[in-house]
Amino acid sequence: MKYVNVEWHAVSADEASSISVWDADTGRRIIQFVARMRVLPDGTELPVAVTAMRFDGSLRRLVAGFSDGCVRTFNFNNGALLRQVSFLVYMY
Repeated sequence: MKYVNVEWHAVSADEASSISVWDADTGRRIIQFVARMRVLPDGTELPVAVTAMRFDGSLRRLVAGFSDGCVRTFNFNNGALLRQVSFLVYMY
């Protein structure tokens, strides 16, 4: 969980790839969005776990890392995807 002290918001994420923004004063969820899904060849969508989160210096963008090696940057206020970088992960 991350805290943003400018507007007193908290951000949480889970293994189902769901990111939630909370009002830290009232405990109300402000927004929730699914951050990353993996699509299998048959079209089935599987969530990818969020493994790390960090805000940029302006506290307007949330950078999230995922268990499949992908890093995504989101608009913190509305959940819009701004950028994605994928890294190849080799399993030996």
